[in-house]
Amino acid sequence: RDKIIAWHDLPAWRKELRFDRLHLPMMLLGGALLAGHFALWIHAFDLTDYSSNLLLLVSQPVMAALAGAYLGERPTRRTWISVALAGVGLAVITSGDFRLGPRELLGDLVSIIANASITGFYVVTRRARATLPLSTESTAMTLFSQ
Repeated sequence: RDKIIAWHDLPAWRKELRFDRLHLPMMLLGGALLAGHFALWIHAFDLTDYSSNLLLLVSQPVMAALAGAYLGERPTRRTWISVALAGVGLAVITSGDFRLGPRELLGDLVSIIANASITGFYVVTRRARATLPLSTESTAMTLFSQ
């Protein structure tokens, strides 16, 4: 009779899913930030225009460039030009919500905070993502963001 082997009994899974305890705090915080991103971003759909919320998603690379500069990374001139263009685009996108009312503006703000949360996730989990196997980091983030 064949023996049924569970996924956790496979040596590759046991090896791949291990990580250093030093990564645990950053992965827990990263999971919370990732969960916050999804919760806030989905809630923003209830408050603002669907297209505005989706288009505000482009604020995340702007925040990433600013966070990178804060962390000592040297953004190129092209990076700053793209950040400026994205900022102008964000202003154009959200300007229509001034006419719609405070609820839509609140939704835009919630969407931008959601994007700040995902930027925080990338900053906090940076070392873990660089050193851990993708399967380990992805599984941990999926579990910790629940």
